[in-house]
Amino acid sequence: MGHAVAQAVIVAMAQHTVGKAAFLIAELSRSAPVRLQGCQSNCVLNPSPPGGGADEAILTNKVIGYYESWAASLTCHEIKPTDLPLDALTHINFAFAYIDPGSYEIVTMDTSTPSSLFSDTTNVKSIKPDLSVFVSVGGWSFSDNNTATQLLYGEIAVDAGKRQTFANNVVKFMRQYGFDGLDIDWEYPGAPDRGGNPDDTKNYVLLMQTLRSTFDASGGKYGLTFTTPSSYWYLRWFDLPNMMKYADWTNFMTYDLHGVWDASDPIGAIVQGHTNLTEIKLAVELFWRVDISPADIVMGFGFYGRSFTLSDPKCTTPGCPFSGASNPGPCTATGGILGYYEILDVLNEDPSIQPVHDTTDAVMYFVFDKNQWVSFDNEETFQQKVDWANGVGLGGAMIWASDLDDDKYTAHTALLGRSIVSTSTLQLENKALSAPQAVISSIAGENGQNCFAYTGKCLQIDDTNSMQAACGSGFTVVGWDDAGCGSKKCHCGKPICCPTSQAPKQCIWRGDNNGQGSSSDCDAQCAPGEINIKGIRSSWGGGFLNDGNTDKCGRGFKVFCCPDPEFLQLTQGCSYTKWGRQQAACCSVQVAPVTPATCSYNLCNNPGFCTNDGNPGIAQNKRDLAIIDSESSEGLHTLEKRGQDHYVANLPNGINLVIIATVVRAISQLFQDQNANSGPVQPIRTQFRLIPGFCIGPAINLIPIGPGLNPPGLTGDQTEHPLEPQFSKRYLETITSGLLRGTTAPPNNLQPVNADNIGHYWDYPLHQLGQYPKVGGPSGIQPVTANDRMMEGFGSIDWPKPLMAVDQEINGPKGRMFKLQPPTAVNRLTLLARNAVHSDQQMDADALLSSIRSAFAIFEYMNTNEFITNYNLARNQVRTQIGYIETVFANANIPITGAQAWWDVVLDDFMRQMETYMIGWVTQANTTAEAAYVAANANLPQGQTLRTWASVQTTLNQWRTMVVTNGGQGLRFAAATYSAAVQLPQPPGGAGGGGA
Repeated sequence: MGHAVAQAVIVAMAQHTVGKAAFLIAELSRSAPVRLQGCQSNCVLNPSPPGGGADEAILTNKVIGYYESWAASLTCHEIKPTDLPLDALTHINFAFAYIDPGSYEIVTMDTSTPSSLFSDTTNVKSIKPDLSVFVSVGGWSFSDNNTATQLLYGEIAVDAGKRQTFANNVVKFMRQYGFDGLDIDWEYPGAPDRGGNPDDTKNYVLLMQTLRSTFDASGGKYGLTFTTPSSYWYLRWFDLPNMMKYADWTNFMTYDLHGVWDASDPIGAIVQGHTNLTEIKLAVELFWRVDISPADIVMGFGFYGRSFTLSDPKCTTPGCPFSGASNPGPCTATGGILGYYEILDVLNEDPSIQPVHDTTDAVMYFVFDKNQWVSFDNEETFQQKVDWANGVGLGGAMIWASDLDDDKYTAHTALLGRSIVSTSTLQLENKALSAPQAVISSIAGENGQNCFAYTGKCLQIDDTNSMQAACGSGFTVVGWDDAGCGSKKCHCGKPICCPTSQAPKQCIWRGDNNGQGSSSDCDAQCAPGEINIKGIRSSWGGGFLNDGNTDKCGRGFKVFCCPDPEFLQLTQGCSYTKWGRQQAACCSVQVAPVTPATCSYNLCNNPGFCTNDGNPGIAQNKRDLAIIDSESSEGLHTLEKRGQDHYVANLPNGINLVIIATVVRAISQLFQDQNANSGPVQPIRTQFRLIPGFCIGPAINLIPIGPGLNPPGLTGDQTEHPLEPQFSKRYLETITSGLLRGTTAPPNNLQPVNADNIGHYWDYPLHQLGQYPKVGGPSGIQPVTANDRMMEGFGSIDWPKPLMAVDQEINGPKGRMFKLQPPTAVNRLTLLARNAVHSDQQMDADALLSSIRSAFAIFEYMNTNEFITNYNLARNQVRTQIGYIETVFANANIPITGAQAWWDVVLDDFMRQMETYMIGWVTQANTTAEAAYVAANANLPQGQTLRTWASVQTTLNQWRTMVVTNGGQGLRFAAATYSAAVQLPQPPGGAGGGGA
């Protein structure tokens, strides 16, 4: 080690056999290092790394930042997930989640940690899409003595059923919250002082095996890692070779090599660096001895220091005695440890301190407050460790913990050797890459670049209608310029106009009271924190506010100034605390931009939101004719008892026509039919899932479905018709009434279709229909009734090609939308809004906003290329079948002339009607949510608002801009999918009575 101090010569694993190892016994001494005279078991004293090192440097391979979940609720140095330096990281490990002792489900560490923090953490992927977020389950406290959780890992690992239950729960959890993998932090299997059992060694391997097989079968690409200690005392219980068969890598905890606990160990109460490279090199040899590839090892870096109180202030070098832990830090508040930001505070407050660089062990240390000793890493020692790790081919770097850095990312910068882009800047850059025009527009709006000064005739300032008319649609009056208009008879001026959605507030004319020169001189200067909007200036100035009057400047100009959005910053929660020396300041600094609201609530928790079964049709192969008189309910009653999915079309002349849906397979069986896996009729192997993330941003995730008849990973999905079969009801009602939406005459002089002929022969066997091609191709069927011909065209068990695997949180509300029903009823939204303002908790605000976002998610799904393709496939297929039906009916002297031509018109009109309906619903939902918050804020002391209001208001405003200002943005179905824009097939011979 480079010190004449106590140290272990080597404690190492020897060759392994099925997870068991022979090892050398450690010799320890308080004097110079003891050397063994020769090796007694034919092992190598200092083994070399086995082959298979990483091909790239550790910092370009992976950089994993652990995030301490309790940091989000600290009163001092509070760190939210969005405060982490995302630019520095490839992975975030959420630390920690716990296991519920009764159900083995993944839960938060304690009741004070909200489950919404899981979503808050995974939501940062919306800022940096290539980031992976793992959940780390366990930790040191998890396995403490006398806790309900200490024995859980051993209890689960020993039993095959419990292993599977736990694995299933992990997959469910990761799907629910959007995690990309699991990191197991079992501290420690087998160790008798940590509640371990010798059988933990083999059982841990079985647990890893079960987790890996369950992850692979889930259809998701979930990662699996585990932590390993640097101490042989604990590492000896890990069967590393067999565990690594199922893990992606191991996170090697090469820190905490020393601490105040050394006082009770043979090493003794002496100060030593807890991240010293000499001992790290010895520790990693334990892995070499059992042939673990360097590429599978991720090296740990500590962003904190282990600190001590020296016994003798005159003895300050490593190896000197300590009397106990250091004084607690002002924020970590625990003796024996200082966060990186606290170490930097000490150095900044006392510039005379000169840290000592121990070049042999690659650590820095210094003494402060006379007898306080701490070791840490800086850019020099980080580089030494990185150079060594690159030399042996380790697979990456991991940090405990990223939240322990200061607000300038000093430790991350030192480790990576480059400047770190702030998360807020990264968010703007990513937004610019995906929607550069939106960013330009946003910045332009915030800085008033889209504002203008009206140059027309003078207007009465008090005539708000005239002033607004001068600004025009989409703009609002933010001030006015006297412009020489004023007189005793006319309080006149010219308005200053800004976009309504981006209008600055509290603007003021500046430059009148400049305090210099002549009283009539003007200096055209905005106050600090203000900007001159669009260069607007005047000799007169005006209102609504001014710093003087509207008299004309003798010299110079007055300028129109508004608050600078990039200047506004808020420093809150600052306090001073004694730390046994000088006062240390602890502040939480927040930039003015509001933290984006999240939409990660499980919508199936809303009563009736998700259907219980993904199979929307369960009709039998043979159907009875069911013409029901409007005054009789007997037929309907009989049908309901049969349990078949059906729709009742209300036709003219009192005819209630029952439309029977076709059979489709439930999602678990969608790919089990050989027909569904035979090329041309195979359903698309893509599932569409709702993304738990920021409310403003992508909402739909496309995930590939694996091969085979029973692919994994479909839990939570449902079989979905892109073109809903229930539309058949609206279609038949419309064509027989002859009116679109019941009020409007159709184009092209289309005439109503004979309702009696449809009503009486809809389910009547016409054998000529059976002579037309099979629906969808060779694997389809040749129905002999109009009902079956048409309904097969929407997709069925015999023609599954257009069917899709869709998240039940999307499928349910989409089905209601096709009925012109809201995704979530207004009374339910009202209740969600009340809950949100009553609790003022992020999770309840999330539930409210998620329910509204579902509308945008549906249209995002419907505008994917995959949906459009399958929608048009079903639309054209139904149209073709209607052409056949129209021809056969005509040949049987029961004409339904124009049925096919009506199909194009009705579908086009209905899609536009559905857009209009959803725009209205979102507008009403926004109003409902906002009204609840406005009412609640009104009951608070002046100037105060609910904590969740800022993010909710920002989201509602953005949605309002999209829907109202931008004409239904996000709630429009791609124009290319309308019938007029798609080539339509024709029935054989051009027949079909009105085919376009």
